[in-house]
Amino acid sequence: MSLLTGLQRRLGAFRSMDWMLFLSVFTLMLLGFAAIYSVELSLEGVDFLNLKKQVVALVLGLVAAGVLVMSNCRLLKSYALVLYVFGLVLLGSVLLFGQDIRGAQGWFVFGPVSFQPVEVMKLSLIVALATYFSTKARRPFAFRELLHSGVLTFIPVALVMMQPDLGSASVLVGTWGIMLLFVGIPWRYIGGLVASFVALSLAGWFWLFADYQKARIMTLIDPAADPQGAGYN
Repeated sequence: MSLLTGLQRRLGAFRSMDWMLFLSVFTLMLLGFAAIYSVELSLEGVDFLNLKKQVVALVLGLVAAGVLVMSNCRLLKSYALVLYVFGLVLLGSVLLFGQDIRGAQGWFVFGPVSFQPVEVMKLSLIVALATYFSTKARRPFAFRELLHSGVLTFIPVALVMMQPDLGSASVLVGTWGIMLLFVGIPWRYIGGLVASFVALSLAGWFWLFADYQKARIMTLIDPAADPQGAGYN
């Protein structure tokens, strides 16, 4: 009887999943596979290695998702600090022992397998911020919460920018910003953050961004400006 009850509880967890989110992620995965497949076809000596690695990553991700669905995700609160520190250690280690790939020292390479520690940090930061907002933050949301959560975010952002990896750093900052909206940040703080973002972006454009980073931004704005060069991707 207990076995049947446990099975029913697990099936209930699957029925209560956010299926809209699942379908959105599934669609993005299909688009990713299509993009990788098309790139592989354009190369000489096609072995579809990147496509095979993507399949392995998908299987591992589905297994991990299944485990999380059948477990109590609130238990992650107990490991939030460990996950956060572990992510920081990985980001620090890759700066010392990582391999430079396409101008960024953000990879550990083990034979045919490469690994980006920032991917671990993306998940660790979500858990750390969610734990902070649910257990430490006051209501209504005040400047202290903005400051503390900002420090939690910008420590890994600084390490990622040292690689440098502007794209991943932007994802971490964006994750923080979206979570701030969900916890109910006052509009006056949103205005200040937007103004700060604009000022930092302008400063970065003139004094921080490399030429290829500027080219990516301009390509996003106008892909047709250089369709055979920067806009080809």
